[in-house]
Amino acid sequence: MRLHIFNLLVLIAFCSLARAEEVTFRVIDPQNSAVPGATIDIRGTHAIPKVLSGVSDSQGLLKVNVELPVEIQVLAPGFEPLRQKVEKNVAGAIAVQLVPAALHTSIDVVVRDAPGPETTMVSASRPAPMIRRLQLRNDSGVCG
Repeated sequence: MRLHIFNLLVLIAFCSLARAEEVTFRVIDPQNSAVPGATIDIRGTHAIPKVLSGVSDSQGLLKVNVELPVEIQVLAPGFEPLRQKVEKNVAGAIAVQLVPAALHTSIDVVVRDAPGPETTMVSASRPAPMIRRLQLRNDSGVCG
């Protein structure tokens, strides 16, 4: 009985290894230039998914032994994250084209009219509660 179980396990392991193949990923930008240093996370889509991770070399290449199909996630500085399903191998390398990240910038501009000096005028003919306040404006366009 033990021999049968052992043989079955060896057969299962052999079958899973037999379907694994060398896959080469080539990470490129929109101008088809290599993207070195991109992190590629590879997740199998089978019952017991394997998770592999690697970094593209100076030519944007990463070679791994995987059983297809797989789902990949590619991360590189200056680019949007990419998720892609890879179902079959191709001759050469599987091109993975990244899109430049959108630059999000916001600028808050606050304009305050600088208050001018306040002048109090008191009329001698009116009682003190009737004080008028005048605000002087600088219409020259110069702040200060």
